[in-house]
Amino acid sequence: MTKEELLQKLEIEDAFKGYTPMKEAVLGGWHSDSNVFQFVIESARPRLIIEVGSFVGFSTITMATHLDRLKLPCAILCVDTWLGSLEYWRDKKSMRDSGMELKHGYPQWYQSFLTNIATTKHQDRVVPLPLSSLIAARLLKEKGVTADLIYIDASHNEKDVYDDLSEYWELVHKGGALFGDDWQWDSVRRAVEKFCREKDLSAQYDAVNWIIQKHV
Repeated sequence: MTKEELLQKLEIEDAFKGYTPMKEAVLGGWHSDSNVFQFVIESARPRLIIEVGSFVGFSTITMATHLDRLKLPCAILCVDTWLGSLEYWRDKKSMRDSGMELKHGYPQWYQSFLTNIATTKHQDRVVPLPLSSLIAARLLKEKGVTADLIYIDASHNEKDVYDDLSEYWELVHKGGALFGDDWQWDSVRRAVEKFCREKDLSAQYDAVNWIIQKHV
């Protein structure tokens, strides 16, 4: 699915139309250069990727780079509120360490995301969807949007991860996969294990990443 086809299906405008990047953007991310992205993209050769939790776009850029290399006409739909998860709001040190900048009390990560995507010239693949993960899932179901690969990296709260897995599993094509990182977080690992146990599925994992493939 091309970006233009995705925009038409969602009935939204291109966020990058007429956009001027900032001079500086928040840089950083965690596990955004992991080999898991190359593995799942080369295996699935996706037509659409949904990323649930994009932060400032580094994992998005990694996936777009692999898609470019393979010359796949695949869009990436990025779902995020760009407001930050609980751990960023708990104390000033977490805010500072994450590069959280507030203007009039409001986080500026969305602007950093747009800037990072635009300056790396991946805007022709990327569609940001500034919604919570669960509201976005409902919208995608209403619009009939499904994907070959869905990357889950939003809230790390156990219930939130489980809810994201449950909602987005329905949107994965047969032969595709849900995948994510932070396997070393007890909350993430417990949520993935609970979901797999209830659905009679198995997860592949290493020290950081996990993958649940959809065979049927």
